[in-house]
Amino acid sequence: MMKTMLLESAAQLPLPHPALSSLLAQKSAVMAEALTRRMEMHPDLETLIGPGNRGLMATNHINHFEYISTLVSLYDPASFVETVLWALRTYMSRGFAAGYWHAMLPEAQNTAKEHLQQDEYSRISPLYTWLCSHIADFVVISGSTASFYESLSSIQREKHGGAN
Repeated sequence: MMKTMLLESAAQLPLPHPALSSLLAQKSAVMAEALTRRMEMHPDLETLIGPGNRGLMATNHINHFEYISTLVSLYDPASFVETVLWALRTYMSRGFAAGYWHAMLPEAQNTAKEHLQQDEYSRISPLYTWLCSHIADFVVISGSTASFYESLSSIQREKHGGAN
């Protein structure tokens, strides 16, 4: 799947209600801790995150739930897709394997389901269902395409022989 197809698909997602943002922000630290505990029980954790990356994984879980809380109030399909691409590229450069997201995202979804009321969870579950169904696409695209954010960097342009 090409990035443009992901963008078109993300544009079709039902928009969660922006009022959910503050609730998610209030619960993001608790959900991040719960997700980290879940992932620490994974039998192949070191293979998924790379050696010495447990702290980075916990930080990612905090960032994940904080991002989701912001996403529901300021949903934009393009920034959503670009942020996921950037996150994958960033964490994979630090030793995380693609399989981490195949394990983490369903666990994040389960964590949200446990910490939210059913009607609250039903508003964000389409985001997780979509992410889980497209993680393989993101992995393929991130392996060959820089995110929009990276393309803005003068460091990225210098690395590839471009002008500042």
